[in-house]
Amino acid sequence: MCKIKSFPDLEAFAEFNKKLFEQNYFVYYYFQSALQNIFTSNGSIDVYDFFNLSTKNDCDDIICLFYEGNYIIMGNYWDSEILECLIKRIDFSRFHTRFHFSGKTSLLVDLFNQIKMPYKIYKDREIMECKETNDIKLVDKGGKFKVATMSHLPQLIKMLIDYYATEWHGDLVMSKERAKNTLQRTISREKVFIWEKQGKVLSMASIINENKLSPIIGGLYTPMENRNNRYATNLLTEISKRQLASKMQACCLISDKTNNITSKIFQKIGYLPIYEWTTFEINSPN
Repeated sequence: MCKIKSFPDLEAFAEFNKKLFEQNYFVYYYFQSALQNIFTSNGSIDVYDFFNLSTKNDCDDIICLFYEGNYIIMGNYWDSEILECLIKRIDFSRFHTRFHFSGKTSLLVDLFNQIKMPYKIYKDREIMECKETNDIKLVDKGGKFKVATMSHLPQLIKMLIDYYATEWHGDLVMSKERAKNTLQRTISREKVFIWEKQGKVLSMASIINENKLSPIIGGLYTPMENRNNRYATNLLTEISKRQLASKMQACCLISDKTNNITSKIFQKIGYLPIYEWTTFEINSPN
């Protein structure tokens, strides 16, 4: 038997799920980021629905958040009855083509199949965690690990813009001004790391979250002309080792599931998949 738990406001919803978020920080990172963006938007992001769906043992296994442009659905257990509860509450008839649904990959696929909703994958990701790096030898192709400084800013601006263009296949464009502001902020916090050789930045990555005990590494990017030299592997290995040596509980990165090569490299370093996260575009017949 499933039961919908509603809340008087979004703050109450977030507070109710706080323990779940804290115990599974990496898994619910995107969900928490969405909540944070809403709370800091000064009302500019519309929120339409949020609820927990209690399943067996009265455990809130599925949580949902419907806000402007996206519907997040996450959970670990479901059956046909639970899917019917979700379908009734969500009412898919109101969504237009290209609307985004994000969350647990297999749960969303089961939902879409249940209602025969056509869809396509927009972003397919795997959340990976590392508690201990494997004993792998860095390949010496020259260069060394560094914490980025403002002197690297001109090179990093171009790399960050190129990273966004590659990551989002041109759908999202980062302006030079936004890239500069983002990098100035993260460099000043010593959260940007590079593999450098003779003053040239060969690869870059950064810590993208604010949780001091559970860093998430993102923005890993190597320009095309520098690839296949293990620069990114060396950089990620060094970042992970240094973070874990600083008494971090674990490191996390979010991998592109469609790139089997990088996923294998991440696992070789010591990262293991802990959750699947996909953003879908629906092709609504309505």
